[in-house]
Amino acid sequence: MRILHTSDWHFGRNLEFFSRQAEQEKFSDELIKIAKDEKADLAVIAGDIFDTANPPVWAEKLYYDTLKKLTDEGVGVLVISGNHDSPQGLCSAESLAGSNGIIMCEYPSTKVREGSYGNILTVEESGEGWMRIRLNGGEKAVIAALPYPSESRIAKLVNFVSGDDEIKASYNERIKKITYSLAEHFKPDCANIFVSHIYINGGKPSDSERNFQLGGAYALNADIIPPECDCALLGHLHRPQKVGGAMCPAYYSGSPLAYSFSEAGYTKSVYIYDIKNHKADIKAVSLTCGRTLISTQVNGAPEAIAWCEAHGGEDILAELKIVSDVPISTEQLKTMRDACPGLISIIPDVPSDTAVTESESAGRLLKPIEESFADFYRLKNGSDMPENVKKIFADLRGEA
Repeated sequence: MRILHTSDWHFGRNLEFFSRQAEQEKFSDELIKIAKDEKADLAVIAGDIFDTANPPVWAEKLYYDTLKKLTDEGVGVLVISGNHDSPQGLCSAESLAGSNGIIMCEYPSTKVREGSYGNILTVEESGEGWMRIRLNGGEKAVIAALPYPSESRIAKLVNFVSGDDEIKASYNERIKKITYSLAEHFKPDCANIFVSHIYINGGKPSDSERNFQLGGAYALNADIIPPECDCALLGHLHRPQKVGGAMCPAYYSGSPLAYSFSEAGYTKSVYIYDIKNHKADIKAVSLTCGRTLISTQVNGAPEAIAWCEAHGGEDILAELKIVSDVPISTEQLKTMRDACPGLISIIPDVPSDTAVTESESAGRLLKPIEESFADFYRLKNGSDMPENVKKIFADLRGEA
């Protein structure tokens, strides 16, 4: 059985104000090509397909179009929900998807429908969080699927005990109990696969994994992955990486695009798993769909303008930190942005004297509020306040 593993698409997400729609559409095309070239039997999408519970319409269309194109190539699809997804929204087209070879798992408690899924695969048996499938080529697999297991979601499991002993048990032990119970359904004549959207301790995060807990109650140890697995396909972290300490090959596929400048310089990829006789041969396939992210530092506005002019024609998204002894003018900022359309973020580093005397403090209190706000803006941003910001502030002050 040959499996394509991807996750964390975050369709609908921008990089600050810059839309990533065109790159996400290129990813969809590249994913289809990889699935075709690699002759994948099954594509597993391990959560966070969308960036929010209410994605834009174009993002939903891109999601469905991508799944349909995969199945048009004869590739079965398994989708599980992540922490950014609305489980019900993600799987709202389940009845239509099933007839096209697509399996959707909303919650850890999901029991997928048994029977034929188009002309691609059959779910021969299923229960809460697991399924035994057979592809039309004869390949068989048991898949233990654990969509993002928040406290509220795992509480819906029938076999989830909520007594004093369970309350005292750590989150890690409760999840381990669930995953090991799922592994009881593994079969010697099937590929045995674990799929989840979780954070494993020791994984390398980036700044783009926002709105979830990396540590504390929701951090899990690698021992929650059942050792009987042939492989574990994970979503949550945006850097492609192998999980240390797991008793089977376990990987995060990472996001297809870099969604923060902390990921500048990292190659994005999907994974291909070739599973035979309970051994998984795994390789990464690099992606080329995303624009290159660059984070760099220059000294002073003239050097910043020269950098922007030198890189203005490149297909990049850039973050520029400018170390300067003097504030950067609005005209200089405009020149930089005009010269380099891919300049996303300008971070002025302008030293300021933080010592404030009593007389200076009293003087500030006597200043008009517009001047005080202009001083604050200059201190924080290292430049004069643009006219459009002045107008917004004036409008807000008028409404107040």
